[in-house]
Amino acid sequence: MLVGNKRSSVRVQLGMLYVVGALILQGAGPSRLYLVAGMQTPEVKVPVYLYSLDAGKPGQVKTEVKLGDGLTCVLPDYQLRSLAVLSPELAPDTITFISMDDPGTRTVRSVAYDSGRFLPLRIYLLSHAREGLGVALELGGELAPSGTGWPSDLKFVPLKDGADVQLPLEDTRYLRWAGFPGGPIDNFHLQIELKGDPLSVSNGNNARVSIAISRPPYLRNYTGNLTLVANDDDRTILESAAEPGVIDVLDKAKNEWRRIPTPFGGVLRAFGPWVAGLEVRSANLNSAPSKKALIVVTGKEERAVSPGSKKRMSEKIRASSDVSDDDSASVEDYFAMKNLQGIVYPGELFVLNVNTGAQIRISTGSGDSEVLLVANDVIYYRVDDALFRADISGSSLKNRVKLAEGPEIVQAHWAFLN
Repeated sequence: MLVGNKRSSVRVQLGMLYVVGALILQGAGPSRLYLVAGMQTPEVKVPVYLYSLDAGKPGQVKTEVKLGDGLTCVLPDYQLRSLAVLSPELAPDTITFISMDDPGTRTVRSVAYDSGRFLPLRIYLLSHAREGLGVALELGGELAPSGTGWPSDLKFVPLKDGADVQLPLEDTRYLRWAGFPGGPIDNFHLQIELKGDPLSVSNGNNARVSIAISRPPYLRNYTGNLTLVANDDDRTILESAAEPGVIDVLDKAKNEWRRIPTPFGGVLRAFGPWVAGLEVRSANLNSAPSKKALIVVTGKEERAVSPGSKKRMSEKIRASSDVSDDDSASVEDYFAMKNLQGIVYPGELFVLNVNTGAQIRISTGSGDSEVLLVANDVIYYRVDDALFRADISGSSLKNRVKLAEGPEIVQAHWAFLN
């Protein structure tokens, strides 16, 4: 009997060692997917939340914390594993830094300036050589009757402890950028337009601030603006409104530019080597125009709409001041405004790996859809109020799973793994 007990004890210990070893081997895969949900709108203060859920299988969405009321922007950096949330809308006075490696660790910084006279004309995430990671604001556009002023420096709010720092505009060269979220969101206040050689940001009064990156040699004679899609330690990615359907990628290790075709033009964002796109079309065109075709709109064309309007009418964007859903605007209200501006979202997505050349297209059937994250050969994307994951296998997807569905997902535009 004693021998039997010893054998049982050994079996139990070996079983425990096996389980622990298996968990260690599986530990490389993150277990939680975190979502930042909010709406960048100047009309009302829409609450901003951090949610989490199981990254690999269907489950409940957990509310982690309310991050604020009203949203100016969210600035993620997937390489440095940090994310900054600026609130409220238009004139942010609070920046919440979230560590992607420890989402429970959140650093809140206050931003002090006279919002009655000045507004941030531009907002950058910087990885400064001396000050470290933080958010820089170009405060300008004096609203007093005396006139308008252009920024002469950057107001830098560091992640680390310490007071705000005034930096020269030249330190814009430390900027980090990961592209734009999807949805009917106006991102003009975040768009970084570059000109010249080296590439430079226009600062009004014909002044330019270099970001210390040479323009592609094959674009020497191009005089238009280039839009920054992404910038990190490994690469810089550009696009041109004059030539949709291509991106220009700088491999910083090789100091080499190359041009890569994309399935279509639209709203672009980047997750390391993966570029994700959301197609945007003219409301007066039911098909994508040829890149080189001259389009003449007479006003008699059949007007297209973003698919999925019935579903969007039932989805509410509830502001902090709304007593009930009856007071709230619907997601369709925002899509209708975009349609009046001549913009349609046909529900077409793509992801492209700039290193391997792999391309994948996803037709969602809904205009309110976007890629939220690509990591570890897995894609996470949203369709209306549903969140999906799928494994990337070459140039196709497999093992698609709906992870969650509900009102928390509707306004989720940013995601990261832990």
